[in-house]
Amino acid sequence: MEPDISIVIVTWNGRQHLQTCLQSVAAQRGVRTETIVVDNASTDDTPEYVRSRFPWVRLVTLGENRGFAAGSNIGAREARGRLVAFLNNDTAADAGWLRALAAGLDEPNRFALVTSRIVYMHDPDTIDSAGDGVLRWGGAFKRHHGEPASAALATQEVFGVCGAACMMPRAVFDELGGFDEDFFASHEDVDLSYRARLRGYR
Repeated sequence: MEPDISIVIVTWNGRQHLQTCLQSVAAQRGVRTETIVVDNASTDDTPEYVRSRFPWVRLVTLGENRGFAAGSNIGAREARGRLVAFLNNDTAADAGWLRALAAGLDEPNRFALVTSRIVYMHDPDTIDSAGDGVLRWGGAFKRHHGEPASAALATQEVFGVCGAACMMPRAVFDELGGFDEDFFASHEDVDLSYRARLRGYR
């Protein structure tokens, strides 16, 4: 069966995080998924570890560290799902994560990008990000950063997605041209969100 959602995880010397992360995506409920790990030329034996411990993962190995943006683009090109989700390697997704993100999509009304409430691994009662807001002068910021997890319980429209845990239709990601690889590993999600807004996506 073809997957509903392709999960793309980019890693560079992150072997110590992968067991927790990959076990959490394997436990997703209510969706058909595939998991693609893109390894950015790690030197910590990540490829061997993934092949031996997680044979169900599709592994893409790169000859050099191309960064998060390029690694994500490469992973998305391998995706077979109609939807593509991006997840940082040092995370653990709730078992209902993908189902909740999918419920946030409303493509007829142009809600095509969805993002997550992200809490700290060491302090799950504190928010790292609940999507991005935007300042009048154009800079983006993490909504509810440092606030209690209870501060972001409601689903609502936000300016942009956090690349650490977000999802969109693969066709929309392709239409936007993917992440701008000049950003390498920071603010590529803000740039993508701006370009999505300019095309009328929400």
